[in-house]
Amino acid sequence: ILFNKITSITMQKTLFTSLFIAIFSFSTIASALSTGFVDTQNHWSKNYVNILKDQCGITGYLDKYGQALGEFHPDSPITRAELVKIIFQCSKTDLFSSTSKTLKDLPANAWFTPYVNWAIAKGLVEGYSDNTFRPNNYINRAEALKIITLAKFPANQITGGTSKFADVPNSAWFAKYVGFALSHNYISGYPDGSFRPANQLTRAEAAK
Repeated sequence: ILFNKITSITMQKTLFTSLFIAIFSFSTIASALSTGFVDTQNHWSKNYVNILKDQCGITGYLDKYGQALGEFHPDSPITRAELVKIIFQCSKTDLFSSTSKTLKDLPANAWFTPYVNWAIAKGLVEGYSDNTFRPNNYINRAEALKIITLAKFPANQITGGTSKFADVPNSAWFAKYVGFALSHNYISGYPDGSFRPANQLTRAEAAK
């Protein structure tokens, strides 16, 4: 009987401990989500990420049950599909996926397909010459700048401006986007005077 009582008490303590941890963890996440994400509180991108959260409805990462983890992973590279989805969420437009162009790596049941098709229909992306979009590839800074600029301005307005960056030759396909963004103070480059167009874009940089 004594053993049963001890076992019962131990099980109750274990249960209450687990319950306390679960409640505390949920409260921490809920508190973070009310002010931002737990992993951006002391990050330079905090204000930019919070704007995305508040104005665009960005929820960050989810667990396997679809519940918010309260994490944004600011220093992780962002994929092509993830960037397109964020741009859609910030566009405040209806999601339509009708497009005359079909890319072979966009399965009908994939979470990103409607967003990519929306971006194609809007003229923000075209895909690669092999008829793919490569949604899970990490996007580089040049590719991301083009998509973001086209989302904000009509293509015929993206003119003028020259690049001051040594690694952005005027003959590069992305030069006009860099020059335009630079002339409007949307980008500043790195302290060493480079733009690093081939570098992977981080999630924090995308928020900025």
